[in-house]
Amino acid sequence: MSGVNWRAVRPYLFRLDGHTPVPMTDFVEWGRWMETADRRVAQTRHGDVLISTVFLGIDHSHGLGPRPMLFETMAFFGDDPGELVRRYETWEDAEAGHAFAVGAAHLSGPPLPH
Repeated sequence: MSGVNWRAVRPYLFRLDGHTPVPMTDFVEWGRWMETADRRVAQTRHGDVLISTVFLGIDHSHGLGPRPMLFETMAFFGDDPGELVRRYETWEDAEAGHAFAVGAAHLSGPPLPH
């Protein structure tokens, strides 16, 4: 594409250095990192509900938000494929969001059958 300054385009691939996302430009290197990385922020089970929060490694704001959305909390109900709860910019936000989702699951009482 002519007219696109690719150096100015925001990175969309990331790895973690501790809890800090680090941009990557090499797709193969990123893929190797993703194969072996422990990307789990937290995982909690409440009855038949599994709440999982992970580092995604890809900017899920698709470059449209002010900052990359790199973490995600999902709730899985039995064999259902899962329901998105929320996406976050930082590890700390993801931890807080996970705790909120767990609290909501506990407040709702025993999970209802689907």
